[in-house]
Amino acid sequence: MPNLEAQLSSELSRIIASPYPVSLSNLAELLATGDDLTIRKCINDRPPCLITRLAGLVAAALPLWSFALSALQRLCCCLEFKEEFLLQNPTLLNTLITRAGASSCDFDKYFELCVLLLSDPLPDALPLPASAHAFFLRAFEHSTRSPCVGTLKPVYRMLNGACQGLLAHQPSETRDKFEKELLSLFSSDPTKQDSVLWLWCFGLVILAEYPEESGRMQSTSSILPPQTAVQRNDGSEKKWRTSAGRKLFGSAGSMLKTINLISLNVILACKANPGISDNEAMEGIRIAMKTLQAINVDVRQHWLDRSPLGKSVPAKLMGKLIGRDIHPGVQLHGICFLALLLNGQNLPHQLTSLYQKALLALPQLDLEPVDLRETLSASLTLFAPFLEQTAVQNLIQAALLAYIRPASLVELNAFQIMAQELTAAIPNFKALCSNILFTLSSNATQGTIREFLRAPALEEVHKHAAADSCETFTSGLRRNLALSIISMLLTSALTTQSEEFGLDQALVLALIKKQSQLSSSRTSCTHTMATSKPHPSISIFEQECTPAASGPYPKDWRERITSELERQSFYQRDTVIRTVAQICQDLENRCEHVEEPLREEKRRVVELQTKVRQLTDHISNLEAESMDRKMMIDGLEAERAQLETDLDRADESNQGLSAAMDQLKREFTDANKKAEETLQAAQQAFHARETEFQTTILNREEALQQRSKEIEELNNAIKHLEENSRNAESEIDNLATLRETLKGRIESVENDLDSERQFRSRATDDINRLKGSELDLTGRLQSCKAEVEHLKGQLEAQEERHRELMQASKEAQEALVSKYETELRVLAEQTKRVPL
Repeated sequence: MPNLEAQLSSELSRIIASPYPVSLSNLAELLATGDDLTIRKCINDRPPCLITRLAGLVAAALPLWSFALSALQRLCCCLEFKEEFLLQNPTLLNTLITRAGASSCDFDKYFELCVLLLSDPLPDALPLPASAHAFFLRAFEHSTRSPCVGTLKPVYRMLNGACQGLLAHQPSETRDKFEKELLSLFSSDPTKQDSVLWLWCFGLVILAEYPEESGRMQSTSSILPPQTAVQRNDGSEKKWRTSAGRKLFGSAGSMLKTINLISLNVILACKANPGISDNEAMEGIRIAMKTLQAINVDVRQHWLDRSPLGKSVPAKLMGKLIGRDIHPGVQLHGICFLALLLNGQNLPHQLTSLYQKALLALPQLDLEPVDLRETLSASLTLFAPFLEQTAVQNLIQAALLAYIRPASLVELNAFQIMAQELTAAIPNFKALCSNILFTLSSNATQGTIREFLRAPALEEVHKHAAADSCETFTSGLRRNLALSIISMLLTSALTTQSEEFGLDQALVLALIKKQSQLSSSRTSCTHTMATSKPHPSISIFEQECTPAASGPYPKDWRERITSELERQSFYQRDTVIRTVAQICQDLENRCEHVEEPLREEKRRVVELQTKVRQLTDHISNLEAESMDRKMMIDGLEAERAQLETDLDRADESNQGLSAAMDQLKREFTDANKKAEETLQAAQQAFHARETEFQTTILNREEALQQRSKEIEELNNAIKHLEENSRNAESEIDNLATLRETLKGRIESVENDLDSERQFRSRATDDINRLKGSELDLTGRLQSCKAEVEHLKGQLEAQEERHRELMQASKEAQEALVSKYETELRVLAEQTKRVPL
């Protein structure tokens, strides 16, 4: 949504640059249509001084307009804005929580805003209000009554944010009730049916088991490196404190089931699912990584080696990660999860390549600086041994160019964090250190290094030429990036062993000199920061007999009069500001009415563009349907060719049977000369014919079954054509052609049945001739009569079975013919009723 991002950024710049309070109606409308990542990107690309002013303007608009509350709720998805707003209005959090607990209506109104304010640790100067305890317990009870993602996610965010450690201060009865309700969530029907809900349940269990790791700095991606995980798992067995923890991690079997659940849920989170936002997908994957870290490394390795899912899940997850529609932030979290799932060992080259591309796209991740730092810290621990020298070179050059050339605040901050995390990883990974040193010695990087050293230490501070820029802050951020890069390079040089290749001494001295210049050039921002409103005293008068020490007023009455006059002037100023704001709002409303025709035309253009896109999609669908019909016709042609091949095989079988009958006649002629030899030959021929007959009958049964399946497939094709016949007149001709084809096929099947009947008739005649020959030989072969009679009985039984099969086949064929004729008549009647 680039258009929305540009509109939102422009509106924020207009509001911040305005010398008087302006209406936030347009801002509220834009914020309502944007997602959290877009809003966060627009705010994080501004310096803190402007964010401070924006927080002050929003706070001043709260008592003026009702929609300012919804605008505040959407802006609080950005951590920096939320912290600044709370610092300017320290009592507002308690006021909102108190109002939310006043009634059920107010609870629904203020619930989401209170959750957003409590979803991160509060600033150090702001304590957690006592009313937050009751608010958290009420939210948890609401989630247990109707468990879903919308009710359980706020509980997790509060417990992971400002309410961390809240359960430890609750009575034992409250904690027991919490654990009992948490255990019941795993057996509830909504949890079993919603795979995404499992992740939030896992997150609550991890926070209940590891309250010391809750909080944004620890638990946003509590991905411990493999060394730490091994140390934890090598120690004594973990004693799970909650029933839900014992259910998920109490045994090896339960851990294997937990791995299955979280791995499948991560695959679903990496899909382009419209029901899951990118921000929720990233948070869900972070929970999955925390859950996976709580499982023993040996169990995870056993799951990879023995479990069927352990062999298929990594490949499926890799397929989702290389998709085109996946968000870069979701992709980076999925890559980190897969590397952790593989225990950081033998990582596929394709996975490492994806991670290297994600590092180059850090400014596009739309992550909070804290989240970005923690994600890089965890992922570099897994991928540092596998990074290629080319990728390291591209990263260092991108960081250097971000300092040399103009860059956005998000880009400067992202590369600064990357340089700091690389500096922390260099002492632990020799390969990473070597790649950095080789990069600095390459010819491609030497020129960039020289430009970096010649760049000015600090740009001249100018006054604001634009409303959304701060030269002082940008220069300070560039300085911090340069210091981080220099620290990374010097750390690589100091970590290098004496026998290894190191940095040139002149380059080291130049870096130290550059570091000294940057450290000495510091300038504070000269912009006026918004300050919190002075809070009026609880009383205006103080009796003369009241002790001065107990009141908030000074002892001197002159100072009291001065303070009262200043307070009255503040009230007058506030009244003037409100009046001017109301006048500005009226002027903006008038401008909106004047611009209404233009907006209407723009709206019509958007509607026409939407219709064009819909028509284009409809044309694509029609083309796809045409291709499907063509493929279906090709399939029918292939079936017809197969039927013709079956008929040819049946003719060849009939010819083989005729030749066999001729051979049988010759054998009986020879039998007249030699009685015993003829009898034995007749017996052998009889057994051979019996076997052939059984084989032929089985072949015919299989052919009938195959044709029944083909008839069912044709029946499905007819139903499909019946549905498509209502769409276009041209399909009626296709149905007529299909009808003729089916009739021809039925006639062909009838001809096959007639051929079978003729074959059976000839076989019966041959058998009768054999009986006549047997009567001629009866006088000479008295001793073999009983045996021949026995064979004759068997042959009659086979004939009876053949007749039954023929009768059943004929009845089935007649039923199918009748059914198709009925369906064709119904189809013809329906096509007649279709309007042309």
